[in-house]
Amino acid sequence: MISIGFAIKKNELWYSVLEGNDKLDAQLIACEKHIFQSSSAITDLMLTFKNLFNEILGQYSPQKVACKLHLNSTIKQIPYMNYSIGILALICKERGISFQQRSNTWITASKRKKETECLLHFNNVELKNEKLHATIIAWYEFG
Repeated sequence: MISIGFAIKKNELWYSVLEGNDKLDAQLIACEKHIFQSSSAITDLMLTFKNLFNEILGQYSPQKVACKLHLNSTIKQIPYMNYSIGILALICKERGISFQQRSNTWITASKRKKETECLLHFNNVELKNEKLHATIIAWYEFG
């Protein structure tokens, strides 16, 4: 199975691609960052996200996709941090891909237990911030 996790922040789209049968044998096969212009007109920004998501999903053909949901976005952040998730959800629906959202509080719950476990499992890769969060949410799609 292939799982992709997405984490977005201002001008950066991070994604991690994992492959395996379960959490114990999951391997990180890609972890990338794409740059976008959050100041673009909303319609242009959504087209950018549509193209990026289609390219990434087309390249890896995942069975599961998860994304980091920002619950406390400001008005200026909503287009790139929240509208983008709608674009991703629609593309996943059209392609028959399982789609999940995970909040920042879900990621850091239980004294950052998920972060600690993920860093131990993928100890050969430097994972920080959005790169770490994208990897955690993709990893937890393995159950």
